Amino acid sequence: AKDAFSEYSGTILILCGDVPLLSAETLAELIHHHVAEGDIITVLTTILPEPGSYGRVIKNDAGEVLRIVEARDADEKERSVREINTGIYCVEGGFLFEAVTEIGNRNAQGEYYLTDIVAVARGKGLRVGSYIANDPAEVMGINTMEDLSIADGLLRQRYSRS
Repeated sequence: AKDAFSEYSGTILILCGDVPLLSAETLAELIHHHVAEGDIITVLTTILPEPGSYGRVIKNDAGEVLRIVEARDADEKERSVREINTGIYCVEGGFLFEAVTEIGNRNAQGEYYLTDIVAVARGKGLRVGSYIANDPAEVMGINTMEDLSIADGLLRQRYSRS
């Protein structure tokens, strides 16, 4: 994607392909919040009563995102955090392509996590913020047949009301 964005210097919206309930309104709010706050990265988050295997959003007292830690890499205190990463971000383009060259794979899965761009930004003294989606169902990912069934039911409810 770097070549496709080589002459673009604005905000890049990163989406997941498995979040079918996400609304255009929430995306517009995320982008507006990102621009208004002037953060280098804004993470779309939500609060879950039981965050399970989702990555946790670790913040400082000022509400700035310090890092995102995957559940498998989290310690007990981090696993108690209920604010989770949805995998949806606004990132300033020039920073994004620089940051991905700096991430490594020192984690429980030996993978390169896009979430590590948050730590790269913080290491450079750049602000990282979050925007909390009010409806956790809207940002749920579809990873199992059970998730698909739940999303199908929620979509049917949504469209039967309109």
